[in-house]
Amino acid sequence: MMLQNWKKFFNLNHNGKYRKPDQSLNLLMEEIPTIEKRKYIAYDIFENWKCSFCEQHDESFDHVWIYKSHEQEMDGIIREVKIFFEETCNFLLIEADKDPIVDDELIDKMTF
Repeated sequence: MMLQNWKKFFNLNHNGKYRKPDQSLNLLMEEIPTIEKRKYIAYDIFENWKCSFCEQHDESFDHVWIYKSHEQEMDGIIREVKIFFEETCNFLLIEADKDPIVDDELIDKMTF
């Protein structure tokens, strides 16, 4: 009986990592630990806290990603994604014996 309980305990702990959302999934679900999220846990402590970068706005998920100081970094990421997308699409088209039609003009029409 005791051995079965230990096995159950270890299996529950071992499989716990499979029950937790992956970090990338957390980002998609807007589950990053912002101050707004912390207010749900300890409102009295975080009631008047603002963004730790600008100290002016509420630190929501959107604010973290569109904050002015991150603009240059985000532009670089977007630029790299566009280049990767263009190269990958054209590579796949060439592999399928099609003309590589994805160019900068088409990529610039995409919104990220």
